Amino acid sequence: MKVAFVTRKYVYGGNLSVIVNEIRKQGVEVEVISSKTNLGVNLVGMKTWFKDCDLIHVNGCWMGAFVDSRKPVVVTVHTTARGESKYNPSWMYKAGFWFENRTLRKADHIIAVSKSIQNELIEYPNVTAIPHSLPSFPNPSLHFERGINPRLTVLYSGRLERRKSVISIFESLPYLLRPIHLKLLGDGEQRKNLEYCQNWFKGKHKISFLGYIPNSCSDYWKHFETADIFVCPSLYEGDPQTVLEAMSYGLPILASDIPSHKEMLNNAGMFFHIYDIFDLQSKLNSLIVSSGVRQVFGSRAFERAKKRPGARDIAKQIIDVYEGMSQ
Repeated sequence: MKVAFVTRKYVYGGNLSVIVNEIRKQGVEVEVISSKTNLGVNLVGMKTWFKDCDLIHVNGCWMGAFVDSRKPVVVTVHTTARGESKYNPSWMYKAGFWFENRTLRKADHIIAVSKSIQNELIEYPNVTAIPHSLPSFPNPSLHFERGINPRLTVLYSGRLERRKSVISIFESLPYLLRPIHLKLLGDGEQRKNLEYCQNWFKGKHKISFLGYIPNSCSDYWKHFETADIFVCPSLYEGDPQTVLEAMSYGLPILASDIPSHKEMLNNAGMFFHIYDIFDLQSKLNSLIVSSGVRQVFGSRAFERAKKRPGARDIAKQIIDVYEGMSQ
């Protein structure tokens, strides 16, 4: 079987490339078609690649609108345009409705990255929930000594955009009982606003903007090693990879109470009510002042991470979808 794997972004050594390599190891020939830089040129090239493939797997809905639907099509959905547009009211996400509908209507099978995303796609037939795999790096058997510095490190990892609600962390800072070092690992259109906001807290809290670092880079994981608490205040997610990464490092996790976070963490995370800054700061304070609470939730997260399927298992589930379509 030969599969044309179409994706907007493909980082060698990243989580997606690990899954693709596992699929190849299990006997499926995969040709990766990435359109990261020049969309027009790559769309022309797609037609040549599609001629020889048996099946097309589209990672995300943006690229799927242009694939050749004469071949069987599998589409992986990470988030929906409906969900994204609630919190990112730009023309790009409004246009996403057209791309998403065109892509999903031609899909013979849809892979949702979580049950919460599967529930959003209830109007479409043949939807299977296959989550992200446990990161192959770092080694989840490692534990790190934390809480040894008087100023605890609170880590956020992800894009700095509206739906991630990073501003809510800043709004909670005046109410924290101890000074912290807040590290923001990521980049986006909200960065300038957040950099301006950090001036409010000079002298009490330390805030570091680390920029975008790919998770295929060892420097990325060092920030998880040195963190004491992980915070994810997102308004909407599919199957947040960064939360899974924090779990694999045994970090205590404070997350917004959205469906995808509850599905991923269950009782292994501490949740705050979405849009409730005082609940966020109250829960964050409980983690900051008590090493015992941090240890309990860190251990729960670590144990739950070990139960997540690895790349080999996820690859097998994806191949099962391929084989079911070829019968």
